[in-house]
Amino acid sequence: MPVVFERCCGLDVHQATISACVLVFKNGDNEVRHRQFATHVADLIRLRVWLKSQKVTQVAMESTGVYWKPVWNELHRHFGLLVVNPLWVKQRRGHKTDKADAAFIAEQLQTDSLRSSFIPEVEQRELRDLTRRRENLMQDRNRLANEIHRVLEDANIKLSCVATDVLGRTGQAILRAIVRGHTDPGWLADYAKTRLRGKKKELELALRGHITDHHRWMLAHLLEEMDYKEGLLTRLEEVIEKRVEPDASSIALLETIPGVATRAAWTILSEIGNNVEAFGSAGQLASWAGLAPGNYQSAGQRRYVATRN
Repeated sequence: MPVVFERCCGLDVHQATISACVLVFKNGDNEVRHRQFATHVADLIRLRVWLKSQKVTQVAMESTGVYWKPVWNELHRHFGLLVVNPLWVKQRRGHKTDKADAAFIAEQLQTDSLRSSFIPEVEQRELRDLTRRRENLMQDRNRLANEIHRVLEDANIKLSCVATDVLGRTGQAILRAIVRGHTDPGWLADYAKTRLRGKKKELELALRGHITDHHRWMLAHLLEEMDYKEGLLTRLEEVIEKRVEPDASSIALLETIPGVATRAAWTILSEIGNNVEAFGSAGQLASWAGLAPGNYQSAGQRRYVATRN
């Protein structure tokens, strides 16, 4: 294939080391120059200075996890920079070493045969960190709700059979009353709110169990952790709300989609951004978001591959 970039570099990035390979195309042949660097800031600056001294114009790197981020932060303002999917490099045949991988990346970059992963702007990456942190807190909340349900079942309390949300207003009031030592079903049922007040008899039956001091301690411990998580979630949502204020029109537009509320709109905006032109088509956007199942076919047989969560 014809050479597109006469001076380019391939980087194989790991947690502590970076293997760099510069290709210089001269007189119809490549001159190969290898260097290895550490990943702390001082060595990243040395890497940048070395690439400048080699008159490199294009750089491509392969990295797993988040190890690409420090390198990106140091180099993206100075070179054309691509981040390559590590699965593509792993498919390479032959004896694999860091030096060989860096050379392979450089060779593919030289003929412009690489496709870069989508790297959002720093503001979008920061918003994405916040919304993904919110998702983690929501998962923690669900885990705690499941643990509370398990404790109630152990105590023969069938609150979930009557109340759809055990941690709703009624459920919270009843659980905290149990923690304080109240066990009388009729007395606990008086904490029913709104529509559940019409189900007091069902509540009395559901709340007749065998509550021990152990159950009360477990519920108190779980509710304390739940309150802490709720506090973190509230503070985090306040921060996200301020961050998305400049994109209020985009949020409002996303909310017109059936089933998309404000917080879902935050997540969509953080993952996709305002500019969908980075994705070539609606199909590519769906694939990048993990909403399109893989298409694997061999010997006339298709293998089902689920979408990502």
